[in-house]
Amino acid sequence: MFCPNCGTSLPDGTKFCPNCGANLAQPEQPQVEPEQPTPVAQPVQPMQGAGYQQPYQQPYPQYPNQYQPNDKFGGMPMKWHKFLVYFALWANAVLYVVTGFSSLTGSQYGSKADAQMVYSVFRDMKSVDTIYGILLIIAAVIAVLTAINLLKMKAKGPALLTVLYVFAAAAAVLYVILVIASINKVTSGVDTSDLTRSAVSSAVGAVVAVLINKVYYGKRKHLFTN
Repeated sequence: MFCPNCGTSLPDGTKFCPNCGANLAQPEQPQVEPEQPTPVAQPVQPMQGAGYQQPYQQPYPQYPNQYQPNDKFGGMPMKWHKFLVYFALWANAVLYVVTGFSSLTGSQYGSKADAQMVYSVFRDMKSVDTIYGILLIIAAVIAVLTAINLLKMKAKGPALLTVLYVFAAAAAVLYVILVIASINKVTSGVDTSDLTRSAVSSAVGAVVAVLINKVYYGKRKHLFTN
C-alpha cells in the first residue's frame, strides 16, 4: 500500500505513515438500514356468522328540529281525549249544574207564577223536578271527577266516563218516566210521544257513547296508570 499523502510504500495494515505521519486508518461507514414501506390500512370487514348481531346505531334525524311525538301518549293520536278533558266534560258539567238548578227552582217553566201554576195542576211535578235537579248536580260532579282523572291519565278515568254516560242517560230516562206518570195522574189522552222519543234517544246515545269510548280507551289502556 502507499501513503496517500506522501506516496511512501508501506506494508499492508499500517495505520500511520512513518514518513509524514498521516493517519491511514479508514473511518467506519455507518450502516443504513433500507427504509421499510409504510403499511396501508385495510378496510375492516363486518363480522358475520351465526349468532352475530349488528350493534344498534341511533338513527340520525333528517331534521334536527323535527317535531317528535309526545312520549306521554306513546305517539298515539289523542285528539278525542284532549277534546273531552279540555272542553266537553267541563261544558257538560256546567250544563248539568245550570239545568239542575233550573229544575230545583222551577225556572225552566219561566216565571215563578208559571211554575206555581204547573205545580198546582200537576202536584207530583215539584218532587219530580227536585229529584231530577239533584241527579243533574251529581252528574256534574261525576263529569268534573272524570275530566280530572282523564287529564292525570289515571286508570279509573275511562271507567268514570262510562259511569257518567250511563248515569246521565238513566237520569234523563227516569225524569221522562216520572213526568209521564205525573201527567197521566191528572189527565188522560195527552200526547207524550215526544217525551218517549227523548227518553229513547238518551238511552241509545248513552249506549253508543259507551261503546265508542270503550273501544277508543281500550286501545290506549297502557297509557293510563293507577
